Formats: sequence, C-alpha cells, structure tokens
Amino acid sequence: MEALGIYLLKTSAIIFVFWTIYALFLQKETTFVENRYFLLFGILTAILLPFLRIKKTVFVELTPATTSNVLPDKNMMDTLSTGSLDWPSLLFWTYLLGCLVFFIRFALQLYSIKRLTKDAHIWKEEDLMHVETEEKIAPFSFFKSLFYYPKQFEGTQLQVILQHEKVHARQWHSADVMLSELLKVLLWFNPLIWLYQRTIQQNLEFLADAQAVAHFNKKSYQYLMVNQAAGHQIAITNSFYNSLIKKRIVMLNKNQSKRMNALKSLLVLPLLAIFLVGFGTEKVYLFTSVSDGATAKSDAKVEVVIDKNTTDEELTTIKNDLAKEGVDFSYTTVRNENREIIDISLDIAGKGENGASFKNSHNSTDSENGISPLVVFIDLENNLVSIGTKGAYAPKVTKIKKGEGTVWISSEDNE
Repeated sequence: MEALGIYLLKTSAIIFVFWTIYALFLQKETTFVENRYFLLFGILTAILLPFLRIKKTVFVELTPATTSNVLPDKNMMDTLSTGSLDWPSLLFWTYLLGCLVFFIRFALQLYSIKRLTKDAHIWKEEDLMHVETEEKIAPFSFFKSLFYYPKQFEGTQLQVILQHEKVHARQWHSADVMLSELLKVLLWFNPLIWLYQRTIQQNLEFLADAQAVAHFNKKSYQYLMVNQAAGHQIAITNSFYNSLIKKRIVMLNKNQSKRMNALKSLLVLPLLAIFLVGFGTEKVYLFTSVSDGATAKSDAKVEVVIDKNTTDEELTTIKNDLAKEGVDFSYTTVRNENREIIDISLDIAGKGENGASFKNSHNSTDSENGISPLVVFIDLENNLVSIGTKGAYAPKVTKIKKGEGTVWISSEDNE
C-alpha cells in the first residue's frame, strides 16, 4: 500500500509539472501539433517515470546495532488493534472503490457509443466509417468513425462539420483522449488530472479547427460553431460542439506562432531531471569494515562465533552474510527447553579468491547445558575453513559476533 501511495504521488507531481509548463508557456501559442505531443508525452512520463531508478552506492562502516528483547504486552497489542482505526487500509480500499466507479463510468461511455450504431446507417468513405444515427446527437468522431444525425443540417453545414471531425479521426485524436481517461481512472482523486484531460481535448479542438478552416470561409466556419444547436455529447469523444467555442474562435483568429516557440516545452526536461534525482534515486548500501578512516574491500578472512545462546535469527544472519562472500553455510541444531543449542551440525563450502574450492564439516554434541562456544574461521585468500573451540584462533579479522540482544560485525579481535 505504501509503494502504491508513493507511485500515485509521483505520478501526480509529474502531471503538475507538465500542466504548469503548458499553462505558463504553451497554451497561448498556435503550435497545436507540438502542444499535442507535449501533453501526450506528459501522460506517458507520469505513468512510466516513477518506475525508473538511479542507483547510488553508499559505503557504510559497520557499527554495533542494539536490539531490544522486550516484547509488547499482549493485552496492549490487542487494545491497539481493536481500539484504533486502520487508516492506511481505509484509504487503500477507498481509492480502489473510486477506481472501480470511474472505470465503470468509462465502460458505460464506451457502451453508449456502441449503442449508437444500432439501427444506424453505416457506410465507408476511404479509411473512415460514417455512422448516420437515428438519434439527435452532437456530431463527433471516435477513432476512425464519424457519428452524426444528418437531418439536422442544411446546405454545406454538414460538410464543414465533417471536415473538422475527419481531422480528429485521421490523426487518431481519440487515442489521446482515451489515454487521459484511463489516467483519470488511476488518479480520480486529483483535481489536476481532470483539468489536464480538459486541456488535451481543448488543444485537439484547436488543432482540428486550424486544419479544417483551410477548406472553408473562416467567418462562415465560426458562424456555424456559434449558431448550430448541439445535441447529446459523450465525454470521451471529439465533438464539433462544446463549451470551448469562445476560446476556439479566439485561437482561429490569432496570428500563427513561430515554430521555434514550441521549444519552450524543453523547459520540462531540467524539471524532470531534478525530479528523477530527488525522488528516483535508490541508495544501495555496501557495508565495509573500515577502521581509522581507511577504505576496506571485501574481507578475505571471516571468523564466526557460535555458542549455545545463538538464536535461529542470528544463524540466519550469519548464513546470509557468508552467502554474500560466496560461502555456503548449512547447519542443523537441536535445542533444549531453554532454547539453548545442545547439538549442532555444520557444513561449510565455498571458493577462495583464486577459484579453488574448500569445505569442512563439524558435529558438536554436549550435555543438556548446551554446546561449548565454536569458532568458524574462513580464509578466502588461502582457501581455508577451520572449525574449533573458541580461543583456538585469535587473528584480527572481520567477525560476526553474538552478544546479549545484539548481533554486529566488528573488525576488533577482542572478545
């Protein structure tokens, strides 16, 4: 749930960056094609960029880490679990419910388009399908299909409108709208995504107007937009009639912007770089046994101390740490009622730095009071592994030591 929350926040932040750049520098420009690609790139970036990670290696000197053996009181845990509201789960299920609601809304809109084809007169013009409906609707396009009610138009009005819709259809504007609609299902809680989708649709209308008006008288085209009555309109479609008529007329009469003005969109690149470095950097920690400020490479010698009080968790830690050095540390233990080790079997194998193999085994059975402390000494440089009682070896090497409530790695050879 936490990972999902972080992803949604990052996605929302990227959408904010793209919309802000557009609102400040691009929305007054007539570079509609470039603006379309910029807004579409914003959606794809918002979806994919949060998955990108920059790995940063951090070297950390190993120091003792104390762990507490005190467990919470069971009655206290029961009180906390029953007396407090699980807000993360509540938010998670609320978010999923919202996604479901908006996905159903999206599916119903698709169904309403399919329903219009029933009893409609459908015919083909080159790469386009004309759907002449029996229902009075506002003309619109959906991918390569043009939907309209032909009886409500006179003279050349229908041809003007269809020219506009053909631009939408042949340039696949519905793909932009569908992609933004799916992103709205994901980010339904963010008001900015609603504004972003509206911005996409608005720019697509500007683009279609600019290309369609070249075939007709500009004044007649604008007069048709203002005076024609609109029927039912479906939100996920590109419609000739919408509430942006005034803005569309303003953009039609605006002087053409220079193509160089579209380069303002590149302002988003440094912001994305800052976002990636600030929020997409993943730190990889490499633990080293550094002493006196010197940088240490991977340790060639390892000494592991095991006694009767070594826990299963500590043995697992030892196994995992040795695995990082390419050493297979296998063990079986028998414990008494006090959870002390009374019998242990060890099998250790690996390869040294020169590629030669080494292995050794050990079985230790003591009284019910527990085993005597064991020392496992591994020398990767000389392909050596030895197992004996504690005190048999005293080299200054990296040790995995066990203390009361503490497991740590130290480069000290004092016990």
